[in-house]
Formats: sequence, structure tokens, C-alpha cells
Amino acid sequence: AAVASADAAAAFAPRPTPPRPLRAAARPITGVGRLAFAPDGRTLTTLSTLSGGPLAVWDARSGDRVRAADPAALRGLPAALSGDARVAAVLSPNRKAVRVVAADGLGERATFPTAGRDAGPVALSADGAWVAVAEPAAHGRTLVTVGDVRTGAAAGLRVPVPAARAVAVAADGRRVAVGAADGVV
Repeated sequence: AAVASADAAAAFAPRPTPPRPLRAAARPITGVGRLAFAPDGRTLTTLSTLSGGPLAVWDARSGDRVRAADPAALRGLPAALSGDARVAAVLSPNRKAVRVVAADGLGERATFPTAGRDAGPVALSADGAWVAVAEPAAHGRTLVTVGDVRTGAAAGLRVPVPAARAVAVAADGRRVAVGAADGVV
């Protein structure tokens, strides 16, 4: 059996490149809350609540904006981005619904109602097939609703976690993780 030398290992070590700012009409991009590379690594999708449009796709090598979703098409608060950068979840301005849309802003895939009580955080599975939204519920618990984006079906479960700060949903939609303000997952 061959043993790799330290020199061989160094040859395969990642080589960081200097940071390049993303460019959008000579304006800096601010307020970026979510990032995801496309599976091929050629583009980077950003979700922003401020300048540069709420959702934009960038050439990962040059930093140039390839396209941006029309802010009016998203109509809400950007909340989550799928791992494959193809699907975004948007909270309605009144937080009474989560809309799942194509990341290019051209097409709604599903809408899931919430109880409207400070809904969020929101998460999408890596492929965008499942959405999870956490919101405060009675008796110090959190209500987590998991929705199947393909069918529109949703199910809620109450978890004994106060003040959810993060939520994640597995690719099959069968497992959900909730991170609480007290550090418990």
C-alpha cells in the first residue's frame, strides 16, 4: 500500500484566493443573509434584504452579477435558500405565510400558512423539496411546520424548545433540528 507524503498532501490542500467583491452596478452589496453555491460551483446565489436586490445570482469566478430576481416578484422577507441555490423561501411581510419560489424569482412553487406570530426561522432542505418554519407556540414551546414543496402538504409538530433561533430539515423531510436561544438543539 502506498503512503502519501506530506508533499503530496500539500499538493491537494485548498489554496484560498484573495476575496473579490461582488459587483452590481458599482454599488456594494449589503445585508446578505443567505449564500449558496450552485452544485457545479460556478455561480453563487445571495439573499439580501438591502441593496442589490433581495435575490441575485453571481458568477463565482468574476464576481459579476448574472441575474437578479425582481424584488416585486418576491414580495416578502427573504428567509432561506436551498443548498443547490435553486429554491428560496420568503416570509410574507405580515409573517402569515411562507412562500417557496424559484431562486430566479420566476415562479412560485408552494405557499404554507403560519400562525402569524413572529414566524421564523425558516429552512429549506438541500434540494428545496422540503421547507420548515418555526414559530412561538403556547406554553413555552415552538411549533415547527414541515411542508412538502412538491405536494403542498404540511404537518406541524410542537417541540419543547423555547425561542427557536435556527431550524433545519433533512433531505427526506423526516428529520427536523431546532436550535434554541439557550444553546440546546
